[in-house]
Amino acid sequence: MISRWKSYLRMVPILFVVVFSMAVACPQPDPPGPINGNGLEETKSPARLAFEKVSVEGYYHEGGCLLRYDETSFQRAVNASRRSVRIQADDQSRYMHLVFTDRIPEKVGDETVCRITFTPEGSEEVTLIVKFMTVRIDDTSFWLWNELQTIGILTDSDLQDDK
Repeated sequence: MISRWKSYLRMVPILFVVVFSMAVACPQPDPPGPINGNGLEETKSPARLAFEKVSVEGYYHEGGCLLRYDETSFQRAVNASRRSVRIQADDQSRYMHLVFTDRIPEKVGDETVCRITFTPEGSEEVTLIVKFMTVRIDDTSFWLWNELQTIGILTDSDLQDDK
């Protein structure tokens, strides 16, 4: 019985060398991608990349625009006290009403919750409550994006002034 233990003890250094050399030989993991403000890895879908390039206020979904503001055929109203923006066609056939139920974003990476009520052309009214992340801000606008639903809203960043 003692000789059996001695043979096991002789195997321990060999086993240690084998395990250590296997661990060292493993390839290193890929470095993490860019990190957003929440400490999570951030990846940008093709729809988000397309959305970040748009410059016309509106409601965007899956890389396309469902409702685009055009001052020749649309009206726009901002209510700072209600934290809402409404864009509607002159004939009221299409509209989008955006209400910030959470805080209004101030910088890229800020998250906010909004209630969106919209009617695309030839469709019934749809209401969504969506958590957005601010992906871009400039002097006059901000870009709100939800990656899971691939929804983007480009709207005026200054809710203090009616336009």
